[in-house]
Amino acid sequence: MKNKVIPTIEDVIKEHKNNVVNYLHYKMHVDLCEAEEIAMDTFVKVHATMDRYNEKYAFTTWLYRIAINKSIDYLRHKNVQKNAVTFEPIMDNCKKQIKSPEVVYIRDELQKIKRKRVRQIIFSLSPPYRDLLLLRYFHKYTYDDLAKFLNLPIGTVKAQIHQAKQIIKPKLQNGGIFN
Repeated sequence: MKNKVIPTIEDVIKEHKNNVVNYLHYKMHVDLCEAEEIAMDTFVKVHATMDRYNEKYAFTTWLYRIAINKSIDYLRHKNVQKNAVTFEPIMDNCKKQIKSPEVVYIRDELQKIKRKRVRQIIFSLSPPYRDLLLLRYFHKYTYDDLAKFLNLPIGTVKAQIHQAKQIIKPKLQNGGIFN
């Protein structure tokens, strides 16, 4: 019997954290901050159960299964808290959310196409508008941070972001992104 080579948890986190967070955020539709929290819970579980990992299967398959289960538990818990006030049966909500693999696949493919188109539209803008939109909406800078960083009055930052959004709005509508 060959000996298992068990990586340290630090190595696992270093190698897989960003991919797990992105997977949870984009595929499981979990908020980015929540995705990071779930990813850390995932790594805690991986560390605690590393001795049960079966080398017959890919490590990432096992890792992602734990991440998916953790995100489902998180969403279920979040859903229970949200529905506790209205007393809706939990199982009814679960049944509403279950979709066939085909529907999920098509939805994911459409989302990929839309994200690619949005990126193309944003990158077609002139640099000042493009940079402001990227910093504000992709890197989550506040208006105050942008004003300080770019050495502009906050009113100018807000106005330019508004102008950039007005420029891309018709392109997004014509491209079928927002109907």
